[in-house]
Formats: sequence, structure tokens, C-alpha cells
Amino acid sequence: MQKEVLESLTMLGFTEYEAKAYTALVGLGMGTAREVHEISGVPHGRIYSVLKALAEKGYVTVQKGSPTYFRAEDPEVVIGGLKTQLNDKVDRSLAHLKLLRIETGHPLPFWSIHSEWGINRRVRSMIENAKKEVIIFFMDSSSLFPFMKEIQEAEKRIRVSIVSLNEEDRGTGLPVEVHVPNERLRDYLDKMKETHMSRVEHLSRPGFLLFADGKESLILEQAGGGDVATVIMAPELTFMMRSFIVAFDPLLGCGEDIF
Repeated sequence: MQKEVLESLTMLGFTEYEAKAYTALVGLGMGTAREVHEISGVPHGRIYSVLKALAEKGYVTVQKGSPTYFRAEDPEVVIGGLKTQLNDKVDRSLAHLKLLRIETGHPLPFWSIHSEWGINRRVRSMIENAKKEVIIFFMDSSSLFPFMKEIQEAEKRIRVSIVSLNEEDRGTGLPVEVHVPNERLRDYLDKMKETHMSRVEHLSRPGFLLFADGKESLILEQAGGGDVATVIMAPELTFMMRSFIVAFDPLLGCGEDIF
């Protein structure tokens, strides 16, 4: 418990020694520098400067005499004031960050996610927030396993199309229906994949390509050091790619009736 209290105080702006000395004084009620030193473990050579710093901050009152006594101010008052200050700082920081976001204009339409947690969170969010359709093209069916719960839940409310682009992997282990693209669609997707791969030569092959409502898309690729997800937040580009795909195979997703 004491360790948690000390950690909380340091998060609120106390130094390690200040936190130890203040905690000791709260327990003592009132005490000399020597007593605070013995209970808190703050070195004898530092205890006076630490208590002086606490007094200057208003966390400790001093009763001069021989010896001098120190008393901790009410923790509710001290911590309550620090909490208010911290909340004010957080509010100001948020306001400043929002202003920066406005001043920078529109966000970049492409960005990469390298952490497994970040990738999983983004994919799940796209599937769960889709309103009409989800279309997923996979090269490696095992890359979809972490998201099967979300995919199966989505099938209950919207159109979900899972499409295999790998002749050697038709997703036989997936608990959902897997679509095989026709020749025209296959040719188009191969050309699209080649264009993307020529731009990112260090990546091996896509795990899957996800479209959500024709507005947002994501490409998961298996790189040497792990997975990399490229998020495309350009509705016009995603819609154009999705429109070509559905033109070749109207059975996918909602077909032409996406909006």
C-alpha cells in the first residue's frame, strides 16, 4: 500500500524524498526532522532541505523551536489541490492538442501501424463499425483467425464477403463461407497487388485486404520483423477500388447498392 501511495504522490509532482517525508509526517501527525528521517528513510543530510521544500509548497507547516517540529497539512487539502491543478493541466493540454490538429488541416490519407495491438484494434474497429458491408481478400487465411468473432458477429447484421486470392489457401479452416474470385476479378486484383508491392519492396505478401463500407480500407502485410498494416483513410480512393472490384463481381458485399 505504501509503495502505491509513494508512486501516486510522485505522479502528482512530489519528488521521491518529498513523498517519503510527507507520508511519514502524515503518519506521525507531528515530528522532528530526526523522527521523519528515521521513519521515512530519507538520508539525514537531505531531510532538512526536503522538509523546507515541502513547507515552501504549503504541504508542511513548521513550528520553530528547539527542536523544530513539522506537521503535515491535511492530505485531503493537499491532494485535492494537486488533483485540481493536474486536471487543469490535462484540460489545457487537450485544448492545445485539438488546436494543433485543426491547424494542421486534414490528416494524412495513409499511415502504417506496426504493433500487433494497434493492428488488431484497428481491424476490429473497422469490422464492428461497418454499417453496410465488409469485404476481405486474403492471401493467408490464418491472418483472419484473430478476427473471426468480429466477422461472425458482423455477418448477423451486414453483408460480409470473404474472398481467397491464394489458390493454395482457400480458407478451408475458416468457419465462414469463402468466395473464389472469377478470372476478371483475379486479373484486376493481381495488377493492384503488383502496383502496391512495387512501392513497398521490403514487404513479402499481403495477409489480407479489408474494405469497410467502401470508405476505409486496410492492407495487412507480413514483413520480416512482423506484420505491418497500411490504413487508407481516403474515401474516394477506397470507393474507386471497391467499385472496380464489385463491377467485376457484383455478388460481393452489397454489390452496386453501397450507398
